[in-house]
Amino acid sequence: MAAVIQPKTSESVTQHSNETGLTPRSRRAKKSSPFSLPLPESETPVKRKEFIEELQKELGRHRKDYFSDAGYVAPGCMLCKVRLNTNGQYLEHLLVDVLPGAVEKILGGC
Repeated sequence: MAAVIQPKTSESVTQHSNETGLTPRSRRAKKSSPFSLPLPESETPVKRKEFIEELQKELGRHRKDYFSDAGYVAPGCMLCKVRLNTNGQYLEHLLVDVLPGAVEKILGGC
């Protein structure tokens, strides 16, 4: 004999959430995205659109390509002349070396 599946009622959801410590999706707080971080307050606030445009310009200048390094052709960032062999190294270069300086430059120029 097949078991009949009953639809969950609000009482069963509440009981389940009390037992497990979890809340239904509709009641959960929305997770913040790393891209929605609040900008630091300054005397002259930077508009979000302008901030993103300037950041895109700065990151766009750092292309992964080939450059001459001591007479050898090497892969890496053409602007910084840093050797980067993998995409992971290139992304790490952007996140660690380029991004903090670019943000400081944009927000410091206010």
